[in-house]
Amino acid sequence: MRWVKHMTAAWDDERIAKLVGKGGVEGLAAYGIWWRLIEIIASRVDGKSTQCSVTYDVTRWSLLLSLRGSHVRHWLEKLALTGILTAEWVGTEITVTIPKLLKYRDEYSKKSVHSPAQEKEKEKKKSTDIDKPPISSADAAEERLRSVGWEGVSKTPEKVCDEIADLDLKDFPESNALTSPFMIISRLRWFNDFMAFYWRQDDKRKARVKYFEKVISREIQKTVEQAVINQTAEMMQREKQHRKLAATWLHGECWLNEVKESYAIQESMYPNTRTSPDGYTEYQSKTGEWKR
Repeated sequence: MRWVKHMTAAWDDERIAKLVGKGGVEGLAAYGIWWRLIEIIASRVDGKSTQCSVTYDVTRWSLLLSLRGSHVRHWLEKLALTGILTAEWVGTEITVTIPKLLKYRDEYSKKSVHSPAQEKEKEKKKSTDIDKPPISSADAAEERLRSVGWEGVSKTPEKVCDEIADLDLKDFPESNALTSPFMIISRLRWFNDFMAFYWRQDDKRKARVKYFEKVISREIQKTVEQAVINQTAEMMQREKQHRKLAATWLHGECWLNEVKESYAIQESMYPNTRTSPDGYTEYQSKTGEWKR
């Protein structure tokens, strides 16, 4: 789903009212987290799919919601109590489901029915597209990419890059050559996935250029993605201005760095506490033993 309907009366919904309580900072925080969850899950709902849930490791949820690992569980449980979503834990993985997303999509589909003339034109275009064979030659594929607006990673506007990333790979001959349309589209998709989980969104153009320079294979792409996940807990402990920009992180090949701590130590306002890898807050007893 490219968008979701946000009704102006959403705040007055009975279950939302129960969530936000008497308002204040915590009420607004709950409301913001709710809509952020809708964005995350809606982005994974495609076409006629009946799936309205997403499963991520607690570290990813922490990054996507800008929350500490222990706070992720707290807020999801708070939201689940209202009945607006369900949250299931299996080890360190959390599956969040929002059934109402499908209702919103179906309502929009009914209201978007075209007139008979529009439907006829749509069918005509569909039959034309079916008759058109996929691009078979490398030259034709490159011409297609240029016609969309591709001028190289450093010159192509961000909007055009996103449009190219949405092209169907099946229409292009498969190739491992970095300059081939197939690999350009693939790497633009990899980059978008990378930025979705990276802890700073500043200057995406420079980050994209550096990503194309450094991430030249599927193997490196997987390593980079896993490194972002592994380093998230440590990075989220820092103030935003002290987290590396994506371009800087890629230039230094920081995906090769090992994560030094398996536990995220909380700030001094919570002395002798830490967040475990599975999202629980633990405290240190007088004997030095860590307990939950």
